[in-house]
Amino acid sequence: TNAIESYFGQLRYDYDNRYYLSASLRRDGSSRFAEGNRWGTFGSVGAAWIASRESFLSSASWINNLKFKASYGVLGNQDLSLGYSSYTPDYYLYTDLYDLTDAQGEPSFSFYSKGNPNLSWELSHTFNIGLESRLLDRLEFNLDFFIKKTSNMLFNAQTPPSLGYSKLPVNDGELSNRGLELELRYEAIKSKNVELTINANGGYYANRIDRMSKDPATDAPKHYEIQGSYAYKQGHSLRDFYLRSWRGVNDKGLPQWKSYTQKVDGKDVYVTDLEKYLQDGGDVSKLTEGVTTDYSSAVREFVGKSAIPNFVGGFGFDLRVQRFRLSTSFTYGLGGYGLDLAYAGLMKSGARIGETNYHKDILNSWTPENKGSDLPILASDQTELRYVSNASTRFLTSRSFLNLTNARISYDVPKALLERAGIGSATVYLSGDNLFLLTARRGYASMSSTTGSSSAQRYLPVSSIVAGVQLHF
Repeated sequence: TNAIESYFGQLRYDYDNRYYLSASLRRDGSSRFAEGNRWGTFGSVGAAWIASRESFLSSASWINNLKFKASYGVLGNQDLSLGYSSYTPDYYLYTDLYDLTDAQGEPSFSFYSKGNPNLSWELSHTFNIGLESRLLDRLEFNLDFFIKKTSNMLFNAQTPPSLGYSKLPVNDGELSNRGLELELRYEAIKSKNVELTINANGGYYANRIDRMSKDPATDAPKHYEIQGSYAYKQGHSLRDFYLRSWRGVNDKGLPQWKSYTQKVDGKDVYVTDLEKYLQDGGDVSKLTEGVTTDYSSAVREFVGKSAIPNFVGGFGFDLRVQRFRLSTSFTYGLGGYGLDLAYAGLMKSGARIGETNYHKDILNSWTPENKGSDLPILASDQTELRYVSNASTRFLTSRSFLNLTNARISYDVPKALLERAGIGSATVYLSGDNLFLLTARRGYASMSSTTGSSSAQRYLPVSSIVAGVQLHF
């Protein structure tokens, strides 16, 4: 197991219920790091000003509360969640591990994983400013903006196979995150018989790689690094897609992808990895763009789309009309894309008959009578269809969504009807969860998955309707 030892101190100062200062300091030691690197010192400072309590705003009766705040802090992270299994727990990452097995009655040692005694705390520097307000005794508005810069990042670095191990836990690279969060609550109607409150919130978030980790072979920052359907590169986010670009079908209904070729000794040679080409000193102006029906000859490149939504949040309202109440709660997301591999698996135009299930969209496949379709021909004997459902921009799907997470209607029974039964109060209600979900493709849970898959317990929200009675005696 692992252990952490911490010492913590905090100071708070309040002057005249208007000006607030705070500071904290902590010293943490983690058993996950080797001796000499186990301890880190972190802290934060913050300030707040309640402007609405100033004398020059005393006549502004429409301002009920107005508070400005700012903070800066440094936090340490020792959580090495680097994809290790339970057999190689992350609290052993500072030392080499060996596998001991029984080889025909004799003990046998073999190298298992490489440790790094130089590992230390990951650091996050966060700056935050914001305001809290209540105006006109009806409107509450809160705003927060933050910038977070992470350095000395903990992750697994890929290493050359010649070293005898494929990965090494390191501290390297820099990443910045920024975001804007909004909260709004408006009491639109306040009367004896009718009340209406509207609420909404949302957030904008973005990240950027400020410095790539070093290549162990050259000790220089990497130009880029492919991670599945994404690629890491300075100036890009962690979720920028690096894919082959779909170019529809040709006049025979066969799939096409974008390609680049360059002249080498008078012959056209395909460039299949644009960033690798640039890393090796290639010149984009010398490339010729075209299309190819060979998936392996198509070029992988940044396609200008990210899995990170532009804006996410929720909204709803609470309405009371005498004894009736109606409340709703919605969540939403705007922007971002997901690679819908579940859909891709249902669009295998080259599958043998009976080999797979199909999506209904397959009915619009290209045929001699349907030449306007951009879906490949449906055939089981075409080698060109072998990779038709592999990852490409064809299966990038908008992650925008709108979900009615809850709706509830209720009625408070008059107390005069309850007194004889000795009941203090009673409410009859009907409530529904996840009553509808609007996404770019039916069945795609875009809010929880960037792949369209239901693996890792990422299932569509379950719809339910409940009716009941609440009694208080």
